[in-house]
This record gives sequence, structure tokens and C-alpha cells, in this order.
Amino acid sequence: TFDEHLFGRRLLVFLIDKRTTNPYRLAEKMGVRYPDEEQKKILREEGRLKAIIDEKYDGKLIKIKLTPNSTYLIQVV
Repeated sequence: TFDEHLFGRRLLVFLIDKRTTNPYRLAEKMGVRYPDEEQKKILREEGRLKAIIDEKYDGKLIKIKLTPNSTYLIQVV
């Protein structure tokens, strides 16, 4: 089954929505129209995907709530 192939493997879940992984929104909050090099560095970091779940899969149900204008990326490694 599907679970048998996942058990014990590393599970990463990433959330992409208007509050996370959104450099445009951060630039607006910062009041930046033409970012300097330091601001670009901050904005690039904001745009990187960050795992909200990073654990070994143990067969239990993982609950995530999908909000408007959001998506999840689920990666098994």
C-alpha cells in the first residue's frame, strides 16, 4: 500500500500562502520599491520554501488546513 512505501521515510511539508513565502508582501510592508542589496537578501530569504513539518513518517494521519489562496507541497525523501 501507499503507507508501506512511506513508513520511516523523511516527510517534509511546505506551506505557500500570502503570509509565508511571499517576498512581494514583505517588500510592501518594508515600504521598499527599489531594494538595495541587503534588502534583496532579506526578500530572497523570505521567498525560500521553509518546511512546517520535517519528521519521519510514522503512519499516522497528518492534518493540514488549507486556507484561501494557499497550497502545500509535500515531499518524501
